[in-house]
Amino acid sequence: MAKRYTLALASVLSAGALMTVAVPAAAKTTAPVPKPAIKYPAYHKHVTITFWSWVPGIQHTVAAFEKAYPNIHVKYENVGAGSPEYEKLLTAIKAKQGAPDVVQLPYSELSTIAATGGLMNLDTLGAAKYKSNFEPWAWSLVSMGGGVYGIPQDQGPMALAYNVTIFKKYHLSVPKTWAQFESEAKELHQKAPGLYYNIQFNPSNQSLFKGIAWQLDGHVGEYVNGHWQFTVNDAAWKKVMSMVQTMTSKGWIPDNITSTLETDRLYDEDKVATVIAPAWEPLLLQEEAPKDSGQWRVADLPEWTPGKLTSGDWGGSSDAVTVQSKHPHAALLFALWINTNPTAISLDWTNGGLYPADIAGTHLPALSEAWPYYGNQKIGTVYRAMSSVVNFHYSYPPVMGYWSSEFGTLLTKAFAKHSSLTAILNTLNTDLTNFARTSGLLSAP
Repeated sequence: MAKRYTLALASVLSAGALMTVAVPAAAKTTAPVPKPAIKYPAYHKHVTITFWSWVPGIQHTVAAFEKAYPNIHVKYENVGAGSPEYEKLLTAIKAKQGAPDVVQLPYSELSTIAATGGLMNLDTLGAAKYKSNFEPWAWSLVSMGGGVYGIPQDQGPMALAYNVTIFKKYHLSVPKTWAQFESEAKELHQKAPGLYYNIQFNPSNQSLFKGIAWQLDGHVGEYVNGHWQFTVNDAAWKKVMSMVQTMTSKGWIPDNITSTLETDRLYDEDKVATVIAPAWEPLLLQEEAPKDSGQWRVADLPEWTPGKLTSGDWGGSSDAVTVQSKHPHAALLFALWINTNPTAISLDWTNGGLYPADIAGTHLPALSEAWPYYGNQKIGTVYRAMSSVVNFHYSYPPVMGYWSSEFGTLLTKAFAKHSSLTAILNTLNTDLTNFARTSGLLSAP
């Protein structure tokens, strides 16, 4: 599917739709402070706009918006998550028809889609004045080439979920560092070979590796002196891959559990001790193993340097307005409202597990409520802490679809052959550079 998406993107770019390459702006490095509630403008025209999203329960958020703005009817469509949505959007961009007014896009894909010229620069509609309402690093991911191409929706700061039943039975300690994570994985394997300390480090979870490298200030690429320099073979990435190599090669954790049915079964049968859990994961885990209510807790993500708490982002998305929208002001108002209004944010956290990128939203009562599934722990407060220590300086090159596909392929081969994981990083770096150059995405005009 990722390969089809890459081909679709290449088709759009070759059709001459490439705009000035979107370059993420530098992010602030000061701690964010909640801003006063936004005063939303009135809207008197009777219009219909189309919205593409895959978030569970987001239709309730749409209904709340329509109640607040009865003149704006929102036609919600779930065209699929991931490549199915991107391919359909790219097809519509190339055809210059069929795109929605508002489309939810992961931060990792926003720069790629923006590079086609199919997304509106929301700065021309005044979106930049809302910058201070959002997490600085999240706003930096929608700000490119001097423009704004999306309104931040949610974020995925990473934490660690752990099964307290397994931890108590085998006398494990919640790991404070990745070194301790390794030693605990070894210990559980020795005590109970039929259990798994973690089952996520496999070729289908490329973004997990990226998120942990992000924690170490490791990037896929950075924009320097007018072009993208890819850095997936730097010291940060090598450190991550070396850790994974140790755990998988010694059998402490598996590297081949990729089936959703198998992972759901293992969680439900209490055979997994930990989950690297971005902010959207707790709701999914609750759905995957409903009988385990009360057995899980959420803790800080393990540290690389003892005493230095940091996190990376895994996931998160934005809402962009396409250039095909006939009602861009209504579309921007909708994208802004659903991502900053307290009712909307609370609904999305409860129904869809979306942890807001809106700073004030992270302090809402709904996000500090106790979760029975997690032993009445107020898990939202853990994610608030993790969000505050996500590396502020980050950017996504407009080649993330290709990166995901190629990295997954190289990981699959390396795991199958039990070969060096760090060795594939040079190959990946070269492949990314070549793809960006041949696609016209390496340099900004």
